Amino acid sequence: MSRTWFSLRATGFIGVLSAIVGLVLWESQARTQPEAKHDSVINSLPLERALKKARANEKYEMLLQPIKVPKDTDQIGDFWDLGFQERTAYAGFKDLPNGHWVYVYPYWYIWRDLTATPKVKRAWGPEQATGPPDTPQAGDIQTAWASLTPDNQQEWLLLEYAEPVDPEAVSVYLQSRSSLSRHGFQVERRGGGSMEG
Repeated sequence: MSRTWFSLRATGFIGVLSAIVGLVLWESQARTQPEAKHDSVINSLPLERALKKARANEKYEMLLQPIKVPKDTDQIGDFWDLGFQERTAYAGFKDLPNGHWVYVYPYWYIWRDLTATPKVKRAWGPEQATGPPDTPQAGDIQTAWASLTPDNQQEWLLLEYAEPVDPEAVSVYLQSRSSLSRHGFQVERRGGGSMEG
């Protein structure tokens, strides 16, 4: 305290006055300048690294929706695992799904599942559609995927992989007569591109 007093006293009245005037000018400039763009302050990660970080050490899977909210970094930094949320609206976004929210600048990632939760293979459920074939014969068998209603609408499956994949082929094994054999299928990749069969 005495050192500070001594330096102010030694500086004299003119020095203290100019320091106060400088501080006031700096503060008024800061108020009138437009808010800095967040992209110039914190660099966002490349997509693959951002998704990996957003999984929070493999804690979450099945991404439902990302929403871009760069201003949240002012309050929470560049990463935050908020946990399960039942928000339907946030930062101008509406109809948001319930899920586990993780912030990796500049996006919130909303995940459906915890990886630690055991996955049940339901009879005819969509989880039956992936992995090696495990239905040894043709017919209406529970270890194969089937639509909820018989062939009256378009069907779709959403697949997610721990690491991004660029499929070269998709093998489809039919267990019974299906509209798929008449109409084929299309694989669409998030971010563009598709494959038809």
